[in-house]
Amino acid sequence: MCVGGAVKPVYESTPPPWFCRELEAIFAPQNDANVLTPVTYPHYPYGANLALRASILKVVGNFNPSLGYRGTSLLPCEETELLLRIEQKGFHILYEPRSLVHHFISKNRLSKSYFRQRVRAQGRAEVVLEWLRRQKPQYKSRLRTARESAWWYRHAIRQRWLLRRTRQQTVDGNDEKEAFAAECRTLREIGRAEQEAHELFFALVRPQRASLQ
Repeated sequence: MCVGGAVKPVYESTPPPWFCRELEAIFAPQNDANVLTPVTYPHYPYGANLALRASILKVVGNFNPSLGYRGTSLLPCEETELLLRIEQKGFHILYEPRSLVHHFISKNRLSKSYFRQRVRAQGRAEVVLEWLRRQKPQYKSRLRTARESAWWYRHAIRQRWLLRRTRQQTVDGNDEKEAFAAECRTLREIGRAEQEAHELFFALVRPQRASLQ
């Protein structure tokens, strides 16, 4: 069994005017439960407040080293991938809102450049998790796989064009908070599109590859 709890961000400096609750989800799970509640993918607790029995790791293995922050990479979801394997093995995952940790957020993580990189990496990680969850995706033909990969590449290009328009709206004086949230949503979708294209391409040329190679 695994149990996770609530996370309350503690900011080193006052969050900037463009910061909103939608962006705060990067730091703290947005779970409104007020009693002990079973959770399933993708509504897992965050690694900042998570406890599990060591014996579980003997069954499912350790964290995936391909995920998680390292160096300049902000690819997240290493705990989500582990919890996904735990759930697939039939273990229960619980959310306990009365278990609270205060999570320190340094001021360098409250910059637009940080969020732009982080939400794009979030989109990539979400796709990696979806591929791992499917475990053995099946495709009717190599042609269909190639077409799907090409579609996702085109989708990424369209999203980059949309991103330029979104940034222009901020310059033109639209609400900065909503404009930056929209920009982050677009960047997340770009990350998803890029990773989907990447996964499909390698499914085509190397069907047995591990995700994130």
